[in-house]
Amino acid sequence: MQLEVLKKKMRDINMMKVTRQIQGYLNKEEHDGKKAQEISTLEQTLLMQKTHHEQNVEEEKKILKELKKTIKQKKEENKFLDQDLESINVSVNERQHISDVNAEKMLESTAEKRYQDIVQRRKLVDLAKAQAQEVAVLRAEVERLRMRTFPALVQVEH
Repeated sequence: MQLEVLKKKMRDINMMKVTRQIQGYLNKEEHDGKKAQEISTLEQTLLMQKTHHEQNVEEEKKILKELKKTIKQKKEENKFLDQDLESINVSVNERQHISDVNAEKMLESTAEKRYQDIVQRRKLVDLAKAQAQEVAVLRAEVERLRMRTFPALVQVEH
């Protein structure tokens, strides 16, 4: 039984593929050197990343400082614009009020003028009717007087 186990182990060892990692581990001298080199490379990379990060932080701080300065300037500009806006709104409201008062007066005067025009027209129409009736009465009177002066030859039957 041991013989079979040993044969099986031997067959497994023969069939096993030896990768570079395994070879590197088997050559311990090179393995330790590679590990030390890898550690050194990682430390250098870490230092470079740290300095790069510090540079990025400094740049972002500069940008932040500039943005704060810009914000302060914009707030000042907005303050002045708000004051201007307030004075302009007051002026607009005053003009609107004046315009509304003038519009009311114009509406009242326009309505009054239209009313006077209607009253005048009505009086003129009534006068025209009265004069038309008077003209009709006067024509009838003229006809009556003419008939009296020139008797008609037509005899009236009784």
